[in-house]
Amino acid sequence: MTTLAMGVLGILLLTLLAAFLLTFKEQAAYRNLVEAAENEDSFAEQLLTFPEPTQAILQNLQDELKKNRSLDDALVDALVETSATPFGPRPALRTIMAAVLALLVALPLAQSAIAGAVDLHTVVVKLSANSRGQLLLNASEALEGPFSALRDGFAQTAWLSAVLCAVWAFFWLLRRPEAAEARFVRALLEAATQLKPASPAPIAGRMAETIAPDRGLTRPLVASGAWLIATTAGWLVLYQTADVRASNYRPQSYQVWPEAKKQAIDISRAISLPVIHAGRPVEGNYPTLSFTLREVSFQQTSLAPLQEGILNSDWQAQAPSLDDKLAAKAPGKLMLLAHQDIDLDTIYQVLSYLRRRYQINAFQILTERNMGPSKGKAQATLELSLEGDGGVSLVATREDIRLAGQEPQPWHSGQWAQVLKKQARSQKAVLSGTKGVLIETGLGVKLRQLAQVMAAADTACQSGQDCGLPGIGLRFIWRHVP
Repeated sequence: MTTLAMGVLGILLLTLLAAFLLTFKEQAAYRNLVEAAENEDSFAEQLLTFPEPTQAILQNLQDELKKNRSLDDALVDALVETSATPFGPRPALRTIMAAVLALLVALPLAQSAIAGAVDLHTVVVKLSANSRGQLLLNASEALEGPFSALRDGFAQTAWLSAVLCAVWAFFWLLRRPEAAEARFVRALLEAATQLKPASPAPIAGRMAETIAPDRGLTRPLVASGAWLIATTAGWLVLYQTADVRASNYRPQSYQVWPEAKKQAIDISRAISLPVIHAGRPVEGNYPTLSFTLREVSFQQTSLAPLQEGILNSDWQAQAPSLDDKLAAKAPGKLMLLAHQDIDLDTIYQVLSYLRRRYQINAFQILTERNMGPSKGKAQATLELSLEGDGGVSLVATREDIRLAGQEPQPWHSGQWAQVLKKQARSQKAVLSGTKGVLIETGLGVKLRQLAQVMAAADTACQSGQDCGLPGIGLRFIWRHVP
């Protein structure tokens, strides 16, 4: 709870304390008045401690009794005067008090709303220089703070509203005009009997009718009906907004994937692509290099057979020439379609061969995204090259992930993914594409594990589930150590 909210809470509690103290002080003054009624001088001194309207009523009662007027008649006149005397704060003052307390309760929400507006303006200014690929990612992270503060402001105002209701209920119970008047009337009756003890008790029916509270069932029934209506209305509001409230607890999801590019490339059923929640829609028309568990092929032409995903020792000598097929396509980049369980050692041998012989250094790794029942599956690509400078580096082995400056962490640990994501976003050169994320892999690492590392750095989703947003478009540099 913020300092402002604590201050408002303190004011509300002080208001409640003041109501209790005023009531106790008033009751003590009435007790002293009744005790002093036995002595005229003490009674006269005690009258001076009361406000002028009630002091005049008590003084008139004493004067009438001194004139030997009957107790009933004197009390009826005093009660008539009492009924015309205002007790407690006047309606205008009570309205002002209620308005001030309501404004105080709303201050945390107003403060968070104003601060959020200022922060949003600052965010807009900062994000205006972002590229299109980084805008949504940085915006989602930058907007989290202002909206979290706004949510906290709503929560604090809601709690303070509940406290205000309790304080106002006690204040109404103790300080409402009817209660103050009833306490005065009781003290008036007790003091009158002390001022003229020889008189019979005031039991006139007209006095009992004037003093006795309403004992009918009208008010309880009206209050019960109002409570039932209020609770029913609240339940209906909650019922109608159930979907909205449930959506607040679901991961963010976006419908931004181009429908025409969800399945842009036809792949063999023998290839099970890595499933991740990163990567961007397929762009361009590049030659395809396919890896099944039994064969490596280039544009439907067999390049080398595989034995359980392993290349033969003399596969390069038997590989056909690809000059004719590459001449018909844009040179320098290939689309990599590989089974997720292919060993990276096999892929690296083929890519190294293509780099040496055909000067192909850039690759688009085709992956799959599962964006839920409503959006279905979509193909996505990650950019990979075998050469370049790395702004962020890591080593991936069969057992663990080793980030620069971090202790080795097992694959199943989610901490390394968060650290990698943070490191990648802290480097402007990496975000702009000037440098890449350098990944060094060892023997026994599979393609799905490499894709998992790339997705951890490239994803624009805030949770572990696929939110539908394209990746931020990082460039990855791969080095393999057999």
